[in-house]
Amino acid sequence: MIQAVADTVNGDADVQGRLQVVYLADDSFQLARRLYAATDLAVYIPLAGQQAPSTVPLRFALNGAILLGTPDTTIAELRQTVGAKNLFMFGLTTTEANNLKPSYAPMQRYSADSELQQIMKLIASGHFSYGDDTAFKTLGNWLLTEDPQLVLADYPTYINVQERISQIYQDQKNWTWMSILSTAHMGKLAADQAITGYQS
Repeated sequence: MIQAVADTVNGDADVQGRLQVVYLADDSFQLARRLYAATDLAVYIPLAGQQAPSTVPLRFALNGAILLGTPDTTIAELRQTVGAKNLFMFGLTTTEANNLKPSYAPMQRYSADSELQQIMKLIASGHFSYGDDTAFKTLGNWLLTEDPQLVLADYPTYINVQERISQIYQDQKNWTWMSILSTAHMGKLAADQAITGYQS
């Protein structure tokens, strides 16, 4: 689906030169190293409690990226390290997600959110699939009837935090300062610091 979105956005004359969507099928380390150094905002969005701890967010943060993530173990620990003001979080906590799952009804979330309805209807209309309104029908049905990752439940807080990020990013001085502070605080997680602490 991301490739279909990329084709649509990149073919829109109104956003050319301003926005481009690129899907990188190659996840080699050589390419990843370039991404770590070039990223302004790194997004890490597994459902809280569903992902094993990962070093990927650390690599981005060590290279100056500001992090956006769900309150899973990795992001929660990084929040303590870099400071709550230098990292963005959204979504359900592990406890909230576990409590919601037994009674979760994604269709209720959909029905209560007019913006979400517009998005789902746009996808279902074939807007991102050259008019083929069956291309993402299975995906849409799955989200509205199952949604095991609670995507629709996390959606409102994700949109809210993205709007905050857009506002803050316009102030490049503040954004740069957040990036510097985030990277500076990451020093305590660096390998040499960890080894020194272990030896002492």
